[in-house]
Amino acid sequence: MIAIILNLSGFVLSLFTSIFAIILCLFILVQRRYRQNLEFFIYATTFFAVSLFSLLLFLLNVRSLRLDYSIGYDGDSIMCRLHGYFLCVTASATFNGYCLQAASRLIHIVYRQHVWLRTFKVHLLAVIFNWLLACFLMCPYLIFEDLLIYIPSENYCIIPFTNLPGKIYIVLSAFLIQFGFISLVYFRLVVFLHHSVVRNANREFAVVKSIFYTFLIMGTMGILNGIVWVVYLFTNYLYPMSYRLQLLSYSISALIITVAIIVLNPRIRCLVFVRKRSIIPLCQLAAIPIRA
Repeated sequence: MIAIILNLSGFVLSLFTSIFAIILCLFILVQRRYRQNLEFFIYATTFFAVSLFSLLLFLLNVRSLRLDYSIGYDGDSIMCRLHGYFLCVTASATFNGYCLQAASRLIHIVYRQHVWLRTFKVHLLAVIFNWLLACFLMCPYLIFEDLLIYIPSENYCIIPFTNLPGKIYIVLSAFLIQFGFISLVYFRLVVFLHHSVVRNANREFAVVKSIFYTFLIMGTMGILNGIVWVVYLFTNYLYPMSYRLQLLSYSISALIITVAIIVLNPRIRCLVFVRKRSIIPLCQLAAIPIRA
């Protein structure tokens, strides 16, 4: 019963997050302000990656629920392994998206003289490279069959807790490298803003901090994995609900980071919550009759 409740919770949360994130992505693109402020374009692609990640989590929950209710047993297959592979790809692309956000702020603030770096074409190529890099980094999970395996008790393919090399590689390639890059960019921007006269320096500080803090929040999805690893390494015992709790923690983290991007970033927050104000030209204002 507990297993079904955990799956149903992950089912609802992942579906809601996927729809919420894609709505935010489309909202930013429909505004068409991303060409004037390329930061919006990077955030839109990050929301898109979160939406795909949540959608894949939703489908994993569906496979597990089918097993719980004896609706079907999919078994191991190429599609099952591809599903697990693309889950890793979308997670990597989401983390890489924060690197693009940090790099975009670095270019906008420190390297403003390089105008060609602040063009839409360069940012679009960076997003494409982000996805290609994510696909390349996750290739070992397709090449080596023991890194991504089918879990019969869950009815889906995922990196098992018992495979320490597979878990270490995903943490290294999808989180630690990106964390190091964002940390370097963060401190570079802090030093530059402290020693330079930059217009709206406080706002730039707020934007950079929001990127760093949101990335740290997203890293919380690995806390449960770390606890399960430690328990398994020292006791050789794997809690039966570990994989259910893992999917649920991923779903919760995806929703939290989606909300955190809006709450912590002042530009995105203003775009979502502040409506565009209409400005009346002076000539029209003068033509409006004044009533006594």
